Amino acid sequence: MRIDAVRTTLHSDETVSAGNSSTAVILALGANLSGAWGTPHQTLNRAVKELAALDIAILSIAPTYSSSPLGAQRQPIFLNTVIVCNAPYSVVQLLRICKSLERMAGRRRGRRWGARALDIDIIL
Repeated sequence: MRIDAVRTTLHSDETVSAGNSSTAVILALGANLSGAWGTPHQTLNRAVKELAALDIAILSIAPTYSSSPLGAQRQPIFLNTVIVCNAPYSVVQLLRICKSLERMAGRRRGRRWGARALDIDIIL
């Protein structure tokens, strides 16, 4: 799925939040498998670019850091970052965007706490 398809789906399903108002959002991004967008580091960088391409204003990006996986321990170390942004979308729309980007990056639903090409969590 391409970003244009994500944008079209969003606008055909429901309208963007009222007016041009944006909501401050904190997103946590993580990856520990290579996927369609490359290595975990490349994937995190691409995810930020894809979010920006969807009119999500990136205000701040934390340095990437490594962390041990929770749950299933027999998997690679995670590479993580957090971004602060303004999004002109409802929470439901933003969740759809995050899930679409995860799929585009190569994430496949599997074991809970398992390895993944991209994970995007809405923190606030």
